[in-house]
Amino acid sequence: MSQGFVPIHRKILDEWFWTNSKYAQAMIWLLLKANHEDHEVTFKGAKRTIKRGEHITTYRDLAEDWGCSKSTIERTLRALEEEGEIRIIETKATHIKIIRYEQFLASDFDKNWDKSGTEVGLNNNDNNIYTFAEYQSAKNEFLSDNDVVDKMRSKYSKTLARIDQESTLMIKHYYKKGKQIEDFEDALDTWLLKGKVMFEDAKQREYEKEQALDTMMLK
Repeated sequence: MSQGFVPIHRKILDEWFWTNSKYAQAMIWLLLKANHEDHEVTFKGAKRTIKRGEHITTYRDLAEDWGCSKSTIERTLRALEEEGEIRIIETKATHIKIIRYEQFLASDFDKNWDKSGTEVGLNNNDNNIYTFAEYQSAKNEFLSDNDVVDKMRSKYSKTLARIDQESTLMIKHYYKKGKQIEDFEDALDTWLLKGKVMFEDAKQREYEKEQALDTMMLK
């Protein structure tokens, strides 16, 4: 039996997914199921640490809980990930991280938060959370972890030079906005995912234009 409660802020009603019952139900369910503190579990014989704002499950269990097919679960989670609401952590199970978990539960959910789940500061020298050198230091620390970088390269089919370039573009964006990077790997993963979605959308639009042109030429 479920126990306890989650103090979800009413401003969740203003979120993009609220008008879609499938996405809204998924987000509420994930918020209710997410860990409220770090916890070590044994899942399929392996120990894992499930952090605050995360949940580990399977597509089969989700299908039973939500009363729908596994393909519907996969499409729903993929859509939420593409919109930057969740991150599917690579594992044999379905390990889900809610990007803005702290925001949805905060008492001051307002314009001072952005979609990455980090607080936005004013863009001036006194209020920037990091100096640019500190952003660069975080980037260098990330690039020094070969296993993590190789995983990112494999996931997005990018060269090391391209990962380096995208990291620089991201920290320039964060610095300009005065935004804090709490976890460089998570931030870059979200950055690359959004870039991938934008690229695929652009290719689809170009394809549709070519198809329309071909149709006009055949008339």
